[in-house]
Amino acid sequence: MDEFEHFKKNLYPKPICTNDLADGVKHRKREDAICYRYLGLNRSYRAYLAFDLDFPSSAFAWEDLRLPPPSLVIGNPANCHSHYLYRLRTPVIFTDGGRLRPQQYFRAIQRTLTKLLGADEAYRGLIVKNPLHHKWRVLKFSVEYDLEDFQEWFELLPEKIAAPDLDMYLGRNDALFRILAKWAHERYGRATGLDNFMALVRCQADQINATFPKPLATNEVRDTALSVARGVWRWRQANPPSSLRPATKARIQAAADELKGAGRKVTQLALSLRSGIPQKTINKYLGQIER
Repeated sequence: MDEFEHFKKNLYPKPICTNDLADGVKHRKREDAICYRYLGLNRSYRAYLAFDLDFPSSAFAWEDLRLPPPSLVIGNPANCHSHYLYRLRTPVIFTDGGRLRPQQYFRAIQRTLTKLLGADEAYRGLIVKNPLHHKWRVLKFSVEYDLEDFQEWFELLPEKIAAPDLDMYLGRNDALFRILAKWAHERYGRATGLDNFMALVRCQADQINATFPKPLATNEVRDTALSVARGVWRWRQANPPSSLRPATKARIQAAADELKGAGRKVTQLALSLRSGIPQKTINKYLGQIER
């Protein structure tokens, strides 16, 4: 089903809508509501994960961070801010009869992608820019996901982590560095690139810092996370556990050379489409390919 038709089908029969959020919202019949700039998503049967990226040139932030492509990117041409919608093959039911485990999984993915994308953490996905409205610039990608698919791209961040015993360390800075370095080495293989890895490490650093009785200053946490991410990445790149099979590496390299020759950006998605090799393999060994 076309992305626009799928979006329309999954709206409430009378969704909330408005042309200006400052004027408030009103319930209207679906056929009338789709003519408005903003629409309310179905919150009972959630067919999309929604994110609000409030910064310029956000349309391809997912690609720069080597994260999964959204099904719909709905951009504001005036400031280049965007809403991302990730289409789910099976909507998650959030009524009283819904199962708790899919709901928790949905929230964990929402929480993690919000952090990794740099999306607005206060956004709850209630109202989105209407992709059917001519005011917005819309990019469509023919992708849909099962919830478990996202863990091929990133490690889910825990909601809370246990507080470390500071008596075992030389203070908060030492605790943060050592705990974070151990975590970064364990999670390295699940990162999809340096930018993604740095985002994961920074998120984890914030989580660790939040457990301290007196948290460190933001700049201290940022600098420690940056140091750990770069150091671990360099070491692991220089000491890979195993290399690609020569034939597989040759296929990926050939695809990269073809893309460069055509003047196209060499991304994980483009490499996968050109070589026929799964993105999970491309992501894992991207550092061994000359781009």
